[in-house]
Amino acid sequence: MGKKYIVKEMIGKRVFNIKCNEWMEIIEWENAQNIKIKFESGGIHKCSYHQLKKGTIKNLNIPSVYEHGYIGYGDHKAFINSKMTFEYITWRNMLKRCYNKSSLIQRPTYKNCKVCEEWKNFQIFAEWVNNYNGITKGYDLDKDIIDKNSKIYNEKNCIFIPAFLNSLIHRTYRHKKLPLGVSYDKEKKKYESYCQNENGKKYHLGYYKSIDEAFYQYKKYKEYLIKKNAIEYKNKISVIAYEALMNYEVEITD
Repeated sequence: MGKKYIVKEMIGKRVFNIKCNEWMEIIEWENAQNIKIKFESGGIHKCSYHQLKKGTIKNLNIPSVYEHGYIGYGDHKAFINSKMTFEYITWRNMLKRCYNKSSLIQRPTYKNCKVCEEWKNFQIFAEWVNNYNGITKGYDLDKDIIDKNSKIYNEKNCIFIPAFLNSLIHRTYRHKKLPLGVSYDKEKKKYESYCQNENGKKYHLGYYKSIDEAFYQYKKYKEYLIKKNAIEYKNKISVIAYEALMNYEVEITD
């Protein structure tokens, strides 16, 4: 029996994959090192005859990152020269914030947050990052500046902004049940207003008779800082990010 005949007979053959616990079909056979198979659950993969016999080919459409994310099939790489790519690091961290139990204990504000179904596929997320209209590398991925009530990472809600600006917006000092940026001074019998400045340090804004007055000073100063930095970074962030920052409002219910 000739070699060509054997190869021809292999096309269309179903092989069980032990690693994924599913069947796959041989759809193309160039040589022993270049075989193309298709998983029953979807996804076309290139492999060698040795891998085929062992049945240890990994299905890239099966979740493998924090039980929700999967690499998928496409041109975007998770690693280049043994180093994680920016796209992969950003994608992995996004999944970690939403689905890793230890991370959720440390950062409970991410409880009930999730990643949209499309972005659970690394290839789709990486493609969005590559086509993003603005700087991405070195910046933070934010999901709730456009819509502060957003609990989902998706194309509609997400923007990239500098890390310090992201920190400026989302981190502040909270004193028990009082609004953000407000505490009560028992000696002065007044409410203190304060805010994190651009250097990440507590900045005193004065003492006031009422909670509303103290919060207003905090609100005014924080919105000033956000807009000031948005203008300075206007040419280094996307138009959508710039508009979101310029329209951002600090509310007493935050």
